[in-house]
Amino acid sequence: MAIKLRFLLSLLFISGLVFWYLFATFDANKWHHKAAEINKWHHKAAEIGFIKTQFNLGLKYALGEGITQADSACPDNKYALTVNATPPTSRIRIMNIKPKYQPGICLKPGKYDINVTHQNYHRYRKWITLKDTDVSVEVILRQVTD
Repeated sequence: MAIKLRFLLSLLFISGLVFWYLFATFDANKWHHKAAEINKWHHKAAEIGFIKTQFNLGLKYALGEGITQADSACPDNKYALTVNATPPTSRIRIMNIKPKYQPGICLKPGKYDINVTHQNYHRYRKWITLKDTDVSVEVILRQVTD
């Protein structure tokens, strides 16, 4: 009972902070920046184990609401590319550009050659196209068997 009460109070506290933050800083011209801030705090709450937040975040992603253009930190006419690789220590490279890959790298619309490698795993290489939205690519490398 005490754990449920503590969980509910924590959830209420976080919700209150988000509401207060939005109310205190509301500016219609900058609303898309606030949406990104809310998404960041939602992720943090899910990471520390708030079950309801984890469920809601999963539901948002399932409905296609997890990443929107409003969440993008990229300047106009550039879009974020994120490669989520398993195992997480994989080396991720974009072969046809000079800048090193980093999660959420801002790129112009176009085709990009993604290369993901890890010792004792099969390599993944694929061309992806960025058009007019951020792109997140899930890569699961297969372990090499003898």
